[in-house]
Amino acid sequence: TSTRVDAALYAAKLTGVTILGVVCLATAAGCVLRCQHTSAPDRAALRCGLLLLSCAVLVGFGQVAYGHSLLPRADSEITEQECRRVTVDVAGAPCYEVYGEALLKILHFVPLHSTEPLLLLSWASVRAGRSERQSLRSVHHAAAGLALLTLA
Repeated sequence: TSTRVDAALYAAKLTGVTILGVVCLATAAGCVLRCQHTSAPDRAALRCGLLLLSCAVLVGFGQVAYGHSLLPRADSEITEQECRRVTVDVAGAPCYEVYGEALLKILHFVPLHSTEPLLLLSWASVRAGRSERQSLRSVHHAAAGLALLTLA
């Protein structure tokens, strides 16, 4: 960061993200260990979604830890000027979106938002009159698909 204000704001952001990450991990652990009062498809959607969310939190921590240290590869056509343009010319902004070709960002985004479609699928399959077993299988297949999409 280029100024003391930038450094203070970045430190505040890191503190907030760390607190949010710890709360997300604790919530995931609580749902995996004690989630008993919902249907099996809803439990599976919550557990699978929160497991993927935990992966997103860990990837987010990795983004913060390594975001500033990523340098352009020797064969990269990306210049510092292009990086500054993409990050709205913020001095010292992490440029992992550019140098990492946005792979870390996608790896963070997909599992971060996986709980919503899993819960929607659980609700919709029950509303459509599918059996609990069929709904549970659909949720598991969708969760596996999201996990594969994250890793792809």
